[in-house]
Formats: sequence, C-alpha cells, structure tokens
Amino acid sequence: MIPGKAHLSPSPKEFCKLILQSLKRFKMEDRTILQSFDHRTIREMKKLSDKVKGSLLFYGNHVHYSLLARESKAEYISPNFNWITQKDVKDLQKIGVKVIPWTANTI
Repeated sequence: MIPGKAHLSPSPKEFCKLILQSLKRFKMEDRTILQSFDHRTIREMKKLSDKVKGSLLFYGNHVHYSLLARESKAEYISPNFNWITQKDVKDLQKIGVKVIPWTANTI
C-alpha cells in the first residue's frame, strides 16, 4: 500500500479476489505462484484457492521463516539472499517449503 493512499490499493482480500477471477478465466490457477511481501495476501489467496501456490517475499532479517510459512500455508519462501542461513534452509526443507532466494546477482 502507498502510505497515505490506502484508498488507491485494494485490501489483500479484494486483491486476491480480483487476481483469482482472472486466473480462473484463463484456467491458470494451478500454474500460478503468487509472490508478495505482504503476507496477508498469501493467506487470503490460500483461503480462496488451494490451487494457487504462495511465495512469501522477505527483505529483512530476524524472521522466523518456518513459522510464517506454516501460518500462511506458503509453499515457497523467497528471502533476500543476504539474510537466509543454511539452518533456515534446512528447517524449511524439513517442513516441505521450497527456498528461492532473490537478488543474488553477484558472487
């Protein structure tokens, strides 16, 4: 949401309804991974469709990835590569969550 411009953005629930409407129209539910930094959006989509996969995006650190993945029923966690540890990855793999770090543009 844009600060001070909440009226310009739909709620997570309304956003997901709009997205799901289009996905159903084009028969794309089972071929879609919804990614969002707003974890409420993933939770709302999971309430509406068990076919659409969810990926929680993270920028910062000090996050309990496994807990948030379970709470939102996300199949994927996409953290900034700087902040995820080997232990985090192993913990997520144990509960069946795939890890796809982002912004690993250089070594």
